[in-house]
Amino acid sequence: FSALADLLANAICDKAPASVDALLDATVKGETLRDTVSSAVTKVGEDIVVRRIGRLVAPATGFVAAYVHAGGKIGTLVAIEATNPDKPDVRAFAHNVCRHVAATSPASLSRDDLPKSVIDAERSVLTKQAASEGKPANIIEKMIEGRLTKFFKEVVLLEQGLVMDPDKTVNKAAQEVGAKVVGFSRFQLGEAGEECPRSTSASCSRSPARASRASVAGGSIPRPSTRPRAR
Repeated sequence: FSALADLLANAICDKAPASVDALLDATVKGETLRDTVSSAVTKVGEDIVVRRIGRLVAPATGFVAAYVHAGGKIGTLVAIEATNPDKPDVRAFAHNVCRHVAATSPASLSRDDLPKSVIDAERSVLTKQAASEGKPANIIEKMIEGRLTKFFKEVVLLEQGLVMDPDKTVNKAAQEVGAKVVGFSRFQLGEAGEECPRSTSASCSRSPARASRASVAGGSIPRPSTRPRAR
């Protein structure tokens, strides 16, 4: 099973498929990956379904860091841009961000990446909460904006406090080592998935950037919930 997963992951890196079907239709070692998966099902006697794929492409002056947690139940990819990508502090920071993403399940890289529907829904909830407190209209608006800012700090990766150093945001920690987080993907076993895990414009093989690449293939890995939860 591990060998099959490695084969699929390498194919995602090399062929940059746009979907699971495109991946399975690709030919590796003389047969389609769909046939390869079918053969594996027959061999191991268990159903194997590729549910979701993701691919990050690092900037020319950067790299993709990867992390697997809890015996393979959670996997993360983080794309880093840096003027000195081989600097030990940068590599350590990238590893910590991978662990952070595994623990907090951020909804987006930045506020701009957060879907408007999510922001509107949160604003609606906050508006009702504030109105129920009987405050004047001008105070209510300030309360909403303050609580919305707190919401962003909970779900936006760059604004979250780094798990290993909560007094610093991920963005601040990146600046201190001369790096920038430009993309991430998070997979979790057991969640029904979509083609591309929650990530940013640096992901899913459509990035024009080049250099380092990393990919993940999994069977049962979806978009996590909007609000993160520490694990």
